Amino acid sequence: MKKARRITYALMTFAMLFATTAWAANKGSLHVQSTTMAGKTQLAAGDYTVQWEGTRPDVELKIKLHNRVKATVPAKVIPLDQPFREDAAILDTDGNGDRRLLEIRFFGKKFFLQIEPASTTLADPPLLIPECCP
Repeated sequence: MKKARRITYALMTFAMLFATTAWAANKGSLHVQSTTMAGKTQLAAGDYTVQWEGTRPDVELKIKLHNRVKATVPAKVIPLDQPFREDAAILDTDGNGDRRLLEIRFFGKKFFLQIEPASTTLADPPLLIPECCP
């Protein structure tokens, strides 16, 4: 009977450890220094937690502040040969000075998250009229 309890206890411990490790593998941190766009959502400066779900390479990235989801954006998991040496957020700045989140890199991980660009849908696509010579 004691042996059965030990085996059950060992299996439960292993299962809890595996579940915690698997969940932690899909979680990271993001430091935003100034207002930045993530998809169509504006993120204020602060320390965020990111968590992603889905089948690689396409995942759904949730950006959380104090356990509240502030943005959900599509992303791709891009594999690497070597792990990163530091955490980093790669940004793009447009002509107006607005910042947009492009990538999230994690210390010690052999992948990074590439944020999919926000889709812009037009009610009426632009009409292209070729110029004609007189």
